[in-house]
Amino acid sequence: MSGKDFGKYSLARNAILANIMQRAVFIEKLGTEITRIKQKIEKAGLPEVIFHYNYFFAVEFTLMKIVEKSSLTEGLNEGLKSVLSIIIENPGIQTKQISVILNRPIKTLERQIKILTEKSLIEHNGSKKTGGYWPGNKITREK
Repeated sequence: MSGKDFGKYSLARNAILANIMQRAVFIEKLGTEITRIKQKIEKAGLPEVIFHYNYFFAVEFTLMKIVEKSSLTEGLNEGLKSVLSIIIENPGIQTKQISVILNRPIKTLERQIKILTEKSLIEHNGSKKTGGYWPGNKITREK
């Protein structure tokens, strides 16, 4: 199978076993996992996965190294710490959702988010309407 076709076709090594596994509900859908992995990784805002393949395939994920929470929150007041904590626990969260969770006015959150953004602790990805907040570049990603 060529690289451009990888993830588009389902070729079971043992068609009888694959059929039995699907009927026993151990396999959700044949031939959809590569595409679903790519979509979920992209939706989560994580680094792209690398596929190694020949007759078999392997998936290589990039690990995220998270800096100790205490060093991230040094010098922040409790309000900023709570916003940062919510964003780290819920990457891609929007201001309205943070407001509901913390029971805090949106204007207050906008000021707090601005401070966290300036300190590179968080970043906004996506459009103003549908985008969300993610841990910033002080939470490094490395292989």
